[in-house]
Amino acid sequence: MKYAYHTWEMYCHRHDLGLILFDEDLISPDHPKYKNPFWQKLLIPRVLNESNLSVSDVCHLDTDILINPYAPNIFDGHDSRKVGLISQMKR
Repeated sequence: MKYAYHTWEMYCHRHDLGLILFDEDLISPDHPKYKNPFWQKLLIPRVLNESNLSVSDVCHLDTDILINPYAPNIFDGHDSRKVGLISQMKR
């Protein structure tokens, strides 16, 4: 949060994007379907679906990602009917 949040905030403001932060487990460790935090990202669609938020597209970022505020909008050219990904490896 100390280093990355500010870059996310500037990027989202520049592109008129919302920003949602999850800073607690999405399911309690006492819940029978509890998953460790690495796997909890798979629960984000359900949590957003159950919320009162109007969300059409989602970009999941780990907390160690810094965003250049002047980078292009990640959703430009994205087909909302498909899942997209960006890899650090070519091909």
